[in-house]
Amino acid sequence: MAKYDAVICGAGPSGSTAAKYMAEKGLKVVLLEKKSFPRDKPCGGALRPSIIEEFDYVRDGIKKIPHSICLRAKMYSPSLQNFIEYRPGKAVMYNIQRVHFDAMLADLARRSGAELRENAEVKSVSVKSNGCALQLKNGEEVEGNVILGAGGMHDPVAKYLRKKEGLPERWPRSDIGLGIVKEYEVGEDFIENRFGDEHTAYFHLKPNNLYGYTWTFSQVSSLNIGFGTLWNDAKKVNIKNVFAKYLDFLKKEGLAPETLKLGRPKAGLVPLKGGIKKSYSDRILILGDAAGFATPVGGDGIYFGMCSGRIAADVVEYAIEHNAFEKDTLSRYQEEWYKLWGEDLKAMCYYADKIYDKTERILRYASKDKVLTERCVGLWEGKYKASKMKWKIVARLARDFFVYDVLRL
Repeated sequence: MAKYDAVICGAGPSGSTAAKYMAEKGLKVVLLEKKSFPRDKPCGGALRPSIIEEFDYVRDGIKKIPHSICLRAKMYSPSLQNFIEYRPGKAVMYNIQRVHFDAMLADLARRSGAELRENAEVKSVSVKSNGCALQLKNGEEVEGNVILGAGGMHDPVAKYLRKKEGLPERWPRSDIGLGIVKEYEVGEDFIENRFGDEHTAYFHLKPNNLYGYTWTFSQVSSLNIGFGTLWNDAKKVNIKNVFAKYLDFLKKEGLAPETLKLGRPKAGLVPLKGGIKKSYSDRILILGDAAGFATPVGGDGIYFGMCSGRIAADVVEYAIEHNAFEKDTLSRYQEEWYKLWGEDLKAMCYYADKIYDKTERILRYASKDKVLTERCVGLWEGKYKASKMKWKIVARLARDFFVYDVLRL
């Protein structure tokens, strides 16, 4: 008899969500985190409104941690001559700090009945017909009926699955995104004076003509400043210099204190070109970033990660009830997530390439066309299914080309 119904590697949003839902179903779950809480992760910390809408416990939980509600966003082209402003009259996004947010989710999983083990780094994975196990670096072995890999891009469970299923050992470099970010404490007065009650978010596209964008998000008393691009593009430049240049720009614009020092930004990697071809195997499921669940337009993956955790909990419950842990049973996991966002992630790759290829033109059109702006922002918010909007956006761009470039209205 296995010790646990499920063993989860990684206590980020996807792993903690899976643990919470499974524990609430009465399953015996252990959540393994290689570090100890509170621990940080390089991230913009922007939550889609759909997270708050779909996970009511998050809505209640963030009230107990530092956060702000962004009600307006401004997005600029590389020349700064074209920009769009989005003010929907409700939240554009919720700004949190991952050091607090992840700890909150892990604690909620623990309170729901999951066992949380910190400083439990996984060394290796083994799967047999009668169970599976994770060997920890401290010498322990943790056994279960099912293993869930939720440890990010370098997750050891995902690495094991790739080898077992004959998939490429690593994500292709062309699919990897790099983000560098730093949280700067600037004081509540500065935030109130420069960002106001709306906590306006600033996006600047294609810095140094690179695929991606820089951002500035305001918290209660701090700024989250970051830069995201593709790994292959990042190798062409000195990333730290790009970040420093952006910080200097923010100072000149009054969006960062003149006395702010660069410090040491943190870096993180994330797959950006769609979900993995196979996210399940005998007794194994992989979630979140480990499975490539991040949008290539914005790089955000928290929503998809949490949804994948919720789906995995249902699939594992069924597997436990029927004592069926083979691929045929667990394949339902991939069927469910692919139905919800598989085609959308593919479509977002198309949008991202278009946006970063024709940035000036698209921002110029959007600055005059509220319909185009609403459709583009709606994609990022998850309001629209990307796979259903492709031709509507293409048609709108064609219409704007005729109106603004041919007729020059």
